[in-house]
Amino acid sequence: MSRVDRSKLPAPGVPRPFHFPTIERTVLDGGLDVRVVTQRTAPIVSLTALVRGGSAADPDDRPGLAAFTADLLDDGAGTLDGPGLADVLARIGAEADIEVWPDATVVTITTLARHVSRAAALLADLVMRPRLAAEDIERVRGLRLDRLRQMRAQAASLADRALTRAIYGHHPYGHPGIGDPDAVRATTADDIRGFHARGYQARATTLVIAGDLDTAAAVALAEAAFGGWAAGAVKFAGPRAVDAPEARGRVLVVARPGASQSELRVGQVSAARSTPDYHALILWNAVLGGQFVSRLNMNLRQEKGYTYGVRSGFDFRRDRGPFSIHTSVQTTATADATSEILREVRDLQSTRPVTPEELARAKAAVGLGYPRGFETAQQVARAVAQMSLHDIGPDHFEQFVPRLNGVTLAEVEAAAARHVRPDRLTAVIVGDPATVEPQLAARGLDYELTEEALV
Repeated sequence: MSRVDRSKLPAPGVPRPFHFPTIERTVLDGGLDVRVVTQRTAPIVSLTALVRGGSAADPDDRPGLAAFTADLLDDGAGTLDGPGLADVLARIGAEADIEVWPDATVVTITTLARHVSRAAALLADLVMRPRLAAEDIERVRGLRLDRLRQMRAQAASLADRALTRAIYGHHPYGHPGIGDPDAVRATTADDIRGFHARGYQARATTLVIAGDLDTAAAVALAEAAFGGWAAGAVKFAGPRAVDAPEARGRVLVVARPGASQSELRVGQVSAARSTPDYHALILWNAVLGGQFVSRLNMNLRQEKGYTYGVRSGFDFRRDRGPFSIHTSVQTTATADATSEILREVRDLQSTRPVTPEELARAKAAVGLGYPRGFETAQQVARAVAQMSLHDIGPDHFEQFVPRLNGVTLAEVEAAAARHVRPDRLTAVIVGDPATVEPQLAARGLDYELTEEALV
């Protein structure tokens, strides 16, 4: 039996070439952008409708309206009520999924290729002709209020909300997609129907058809299901420009008396998806906290045993999205863990920059695993929808790994310096103030107590 040397990481394997399927594009008379990707690996087709205008399109006095509206799409559409819609989906072996992102609402139906015509008709009904019935609105209102009450008891939800509000303030990116109880209670049927009428327009929508279907058949399918969708007037121009991030770093404490763990979030407003530094930032983050052998995880988990895991990442959006670090730690280690996180970010940009070995490992970790994101028709459809949302060139997926591998150490350092400011990081701690505050004082960390109630 051969022995394995576990004192060092294994050498990365030889990368295989990655080829993304051809994307065929057409625009229907009403303005619907149709993109087709033929993938014959399984008799499956995934249809994704991306409607620009997600939670960032919420009116200032109705946070959560986009998500409230989206929640109602599969409660009845066209001639079917909610149970009838669920029954048809089950009969054709289809899976429906609805998500609200900050910049878009995404509706997906994945089914067997032989049922794709019925699935396309259902998707058109969901997007174009939801019932938005009064009784469904009241039922969903109750479910959303229950969910908000549950979130108030979850430290992770409190931490996410507190960090988002702290770094974005009253910008549309600054509220959770689910909104708040007052807005949910105040939302009327007219609010929901008006939001749908304004935002769900052909010219604001991209339809992606990916899977076991050729281009001609897919375009004919789109014409049959969506061809009657009039152009309309697109009202959502996207979120307003994000203001500059906080001029100083700070530590916020959200009280959770008696908690045996502290939930930590550290972050700031950072880069948009359109940044030329996209590939360099992905690699910098892989070194900091984007993989198991990252600096943060090796420090807080492996060396100190404060946590089961810590991760960091950039949420790239149409405007400047957040860079954030997420973990939970034992309460007695709260201040130490916070200090170590802040130190690791500072060191990575000053005294201990990314090394050639770390950069090579990050390229291998990100690049060699990249094809896993395109194994299914649904993954391909969602990826192409993202391409549409962010106005990315058609060769992006094909060129991702070569561009990643071409990034230099100097480019990684310069990108991080432009988009991550250690002196402007906000740290949020959700934990027991009786235990946490003395630790912070002993560490010399100034902090503020804040309230982030969800109900």
